[in-house]
Amino acid sequence: MKPRLLLGLIFVVLAWCACSSPRTDDEAAASGRRRAAKKAEKKAAALAAEEFKIKELRFSPAAPFSSNRLTVEPVLAAPVEEVEYQVRWFINDKEIELSTGLALEPSLYKKKDWIYCLVQADSGQRLSPWVRSGMIQILNAPPVIVQTSVPPFSIPGTFTHRLLAEDPDKDPLTFALVSPQDAGIQLHKDTGELSWNLDNERVAKLQGKAEIRFAAVDSDGERTEGSLVIQFQQKK
Repeated sequence: MKPRLLLGLIFVVLAWCACSSPRTDDEAAASGRRRAAKKAEKKAAALAAEEFKIKELRFSPAAPFSSNRLTVEPVLAAPVEEVEYQVRWFINDKEIELSTGLALEPSLYKKKDWIYCLVQADSGQRLSPWVRSGMIQILNAPPVIVQTSVPPFSIPGTFTHRLLAEDPDKDPLTFALVSPQDAGIQLHKDTGELSWNLDNERVAKLQGKAEIRFAAVDSDGERTEGSLVIQFQQKK
């Protein structure tokens, strides 16, 4: 090859390298930036998905009775201004067909039922994964004493009174005398009818009044104690 032609070829190659190298470096840098941007975008999307989730479900009350309205409070991993919730309730592993939202009415369950729910958060743009709550059991409710007035009792005579109580679970109730024991008080366990023969000698020891303590007991053994106070007066 002639020297002049060889020098011309070398010049062309060098010129091409000089022009193409910066462009290649720019493309490599741009490609790197695109990869970094995509990686950051994926990381941000993953972080957003991680943050928009329900981290806890809280029941209220924590120890419910059959007379309580049961509610569930979802706690999000990160605050969201506007969010709605989809809730599916289950009682004894059977799903409730009607939608009740975050609250379950007591008419839908009874004592000893097991309840749980599934909850999903909806921000309008994103849906969180469904989260299942723990199981919660409806507890046996204690009897409720019905307070009644007791007028002053004229002695001597036989004091009579009917004790009253109600059970939120509609369980049958019985009554038991707590105190005073061995004082001659008669109490019918099923009807709550109470009677007490009182003479002047016994009343003198009681110093003008007496307190009778009793208990109402349901069929599961849950009991509630109550009392009544008798004020004595002499017959006219």
